[in-house]
Amino acid sequence: MVDTNGDHIPDAFVDASDPGYGVKVVNYRVPNGLLNFREISLILAGVQKPAGGSDVTNGQVWLNVIHLAEAIVLTGDAYKTDMSVKWEGWGSARAKYKHQDGNFETPLAVSKNQETTEEEYELKITRIKEFPVSALLTRSEVTTPLITDTTNYNTISLLDKGKVERQNAALRGDFIKENLPKIGLEYTSGQTDYQLMKRKDDNRTYGATLSHSVGSFQNITAGYRVADSSVDYDRIRHAESETYYNTSENTQKMNLKFTYQPVKNFSIIPSYSLSKSTEDRTRYEALGDHKIHYPKALTQRAGFTSTWRMTKWLAPSFNYSVNTQENNNLTQKTLTASGVSENVGVGAVKTINRSADGGVSLTLNGGDILPQSKLFSTLVISSGYRMQDADAWSDVDKGFDSRKELWVRKSFKDVGRYGYRRSMTLRDTFTTTQRWNPLSKYELAGMAAPLKTVSINSNMSKTIQKNDQTGTIYDSTSVTLPDLTFSISDLEKFFWAGRWVNNSNLKLRYNLSEQTNIGTDTQESVQYGADLRFMLFNYFDNVFMYQAKESDKNDLRKSISLERMRENNMSAQTSFYVAGIRITPKIMYTTYDKWLVDGKISESSRETTPSLNLRWDFNLPHGLKIPFINRIYSTSNRIIWNTNMSYTDKRSEVEVTDNYKKYDVTTSLDYELSQNLRFTFSGGLTLLQHAYVKTMDYTAYNIAANMTLQF
Repeated sequence: MVDTNGDHIPDAFVDASDPGYGVKVVNYRVPNGLLNFREISLILAGVQKPAGGSDVTNGQVWLNVIHLAEAIVLTGDAYKTDMSVKWEGWGSARAKYKHQDGNFETPLAVSKNQETTEEEYELKITRIKEFPVSALLTRSEVTTPLITDTTNYNTISLLDKGKVERQNAALRGDFIKENLPKIGLEYTSGQTDYQLMKRKDDNRTYGATLSHSVGSFQNITAGYRVADSSVDYDRIRHAESETYYNTSENTQKMNLKFTYQPVKNFSIIPSYSLSKSTEDRTRYEALGDHKIHYPKALTQRAGFTSTWRMTKWLAPSFNYSVNTQENNNLTQKTLTASGVSENVGVGAVKTINRSADGGVSLTLNGGDILPQSKLFSTLVISSGYRMQDADAWSDVDKGFDSRKELWVRKSFKDVGRYGYRRSMTLRDTFTTTQRWNPLSKYELAGMAAPLKTVSINSNMSKTIQKNDQTGTIYDSTSVTLPDLTFSISDLEKFFWAGRWVNNSNLKLRYNLSEQTNIGTDTQESVQYGADLRFMLFNYFDNVFMYQAKESDKNDLRKSISLERMRENNMSAQTSFYVAGIRITPKIMYTTYDKWLVDGKISESSRETTPSLNLRWDFNLPHGLKIPFINRIYSTSNRIIWNTNMSYTDKRSEVEVTDNYKKYDVTTSLDYELSQNLRFTFSGGLTLLQHAYVKTMDYTAYNIAANMTLQF
């Protein structure tokens, strides 16, 4: 294969065989055909009998190699220029130009053989201090070859293939003057021409913003924006498919938010935003142009937050917000009501989705309520109520106005013949949290000193939820009473053991929760445990842990147990240093049992896992002298070596597959040359030996290396 026209693309076959073989090569192209070997994925070779030729019943044909006659060399060009000018007291200007031809490639190129041209022009005028103005214009032209290699072009959409021209412009001015509202004016436009798709996009936006503070109204922000966008296909595309048509969309947006504080101890922050879109659709048909106008979408957000400080210690907060989203149908659809079906046009019906979130919160501080009390000065109680509601409606008549429906718990009315509610969820949550260090303000010493460190944290909550799925209603409740944590430190002082033990800490945990699907089933779960940490001889860092979990699920209709579970976890570990290496031996023991209906056991296992961790972290700071510039490049040479070895022995009298021994070793070496360069090498080996099923035995290993370069 050779390149006959010098475009660096093989386009012809040339015989490279021995002349004695009598091989004849004929290059033939269909009229207006273009041969490009970059797009050929299959070459089929065969034998054809010429017209009038003799019959050949045997023989051999050898096709040895089809190859390029010589290497193809691509030379690509790219250049960029950037210029800026600043005129003191008047403003500044900047211009950028960049071009890259199809043969120029970078490691981060989105696609190959893509020719791009980019232009950017910016102008800022600051002569009038009260009204600075800025303008920006960008243009780009991208030509992507029509190559069917999806491997290299999976980041290119069908729209972006071929030649695409884009132009965007923005103009903004801000009126800024002390004690007057700050007003911003903005205009943007954008045009895109997709030559292959014979499509042109156009969008224009006009906007204004205002911000100000006056009297009791602070942080006022308001805005209004109108956006017009269109998509126009060439008339020839309309004849190809019904999916091609022209659209013209108009979107109007407004927003308002401010802080109103009529008195010092009360404030409210209301907010509101609205976005509404309508669309015109035009389709060129043989009998004439078909035009329709319809509503397309609506988005509304409304809400408020408020704080009322009634006294020094009583300051409740309130909040509520509701979001409404409407989307009209963009294709014709068939609807059925009372056994009667009807075809409705584009935009005739819509879906409505609402979500609301609100609540009340109050924090009481014992130090504010009883400032003279040592016992209650550290007591903090945070309580709250939160509501979370949502509903979804379908096939609502386009004339229904949902903007005034700000309370999700109130159902819609007069939604049209076909409108109905698909789903609704109403959730109420009551929470309270207590934090208390009851003895921290007392002067306690000696054996009583640890009592000053006593800390109690408690959480209680109740959630009531109502669900409606297309008329099927089911309720559920969830209660946590309580979630309690008790902590105390310096236990060694109780026993005058400070010479041997220090930095001790004990945590006790207890959690009781209940989940009920009303009229169906209920599940009660209990978790409790303890953690003990201390330093022994100021050398061994010890941790002992125990945790248990029990749950019981019962059928409320038949009054029987559906599922019961019990799990216990125990572990002990210590850590110490030898020659700079942190050594951590650890042992874990876990039991798990599960029973189904009528107490039939379904799972039971016992697992023991001893392990050993070795960690070595050290530095060898040094410097490298950089030639020619006579500078020293500082290197940290930090090395972190981490190795973990473990052995797992699992046994079960119920499940055969849960009887095995597993040996596992992992190691990693992290070398940090400097804050910019790091190397990581890691590896691991796992060996499993099953007690009964030999086919489950396996050996696995992994090796990895990674280099991180950070700027």
